[in-house]
Amino acid sequence: SALYFLSQENQRASSKLGTMNTQLGEVEMELNGLKNVLYQAESQVTRNTNDLDTMQQKYKMTQEETERIQQEIVQEEHQLLVARLSVPTEDSAARVRMRSLHESLSHAEV
Repeated sequence: SALYFLSQENQRASSKLGTMNTQLGEVEMELNGLKNVLYQAESQVTRNTNDLDTMQQKYKMTQEETERIQQEIVQEEHQLLVARLSVPTEDSAARVRMRSLHESLSHAEV
């Protein structure tokens, strides 16, 4: 009768509630797994960002060092050029012999 019908309905509802609770537990476990994956991904992004920052700093320092060395090279080349221009150049032995030969030939023609 009515009590039996309510008892049966209560059993079905309890069974359905038990199934839903089991499914909820499975969904919560899946959600926790996804949260863990997300946390690991965020940690990897942070590490990659830190690595990128470090590499950019090293690149900048290398670039600055390269520019400094290039400036030193330009200064050294300029100093060498100034030194070459300010020091009287001596004739090479070959030039001295050539001049001597030329003078000998000039006197011989006269």
